Amino acid sequence: HRFWKWAAIEYNLSNPCRNIRYPGKIKAQPRAAELEDIQAMFHATGNPPAGTRDRAILAFLLDTGVRSQGLRELRMSNLYVSDRKAIVTEKGNKTRTVVFTSHTVELLNKWIAIRENVDVVFYSINTLEELTQRGLYQLLKRLARRAKVTGKFNPHAFRHAFAKGYIANGGD
Repeated sequence: HRFWKWAAIEYNLSNPCRNIRYPGKIKAQPRAAELEDIQAMFHATGNPPAGTRDRAILAFLLDTGVRSQGLRELRMSNLYVSDRKAIVTEKGNKTRTVVFTSHTVELLNKWIAIRENVDVVFYSINTLEELTQRGLYQLLKRLARRAKVTGKFNPHAFRHAFAKGYIANGGD
């Protein structure tokens, strides 16, 4: 393109590349949280009640692939632990049902057994209010620092890890 543009100007030629588009930029692949890092974060959780909540959050994020908003705004009335499913509302007020494994059921049951009677499933231990987006990020950042994680650890990295695992196990 540059050569023909120069040649067209320099030698008063017709530019044969004027109608040819430039190739698109290559998009970087999304970076998922690594399984070893997630396991290290599980081991870095503390004692109850915060540690129990944090383990349930990590398992729920990894098992369902929910967005940050879906986890933070999950209500007890939309959590069906015995059926291993939850109804989450995420981006653009879209509601969907997510399912989770028996391991997540165990961790959720432990959290439910000791949690305060609050409408949201996961809340700030100090204020008993819904976790904010920043609060969830700070929680994960604190766990990542304790676990000496150098890779991605944000909520969306868990979503990518879920997707990678889903596809690797034959998902569509």
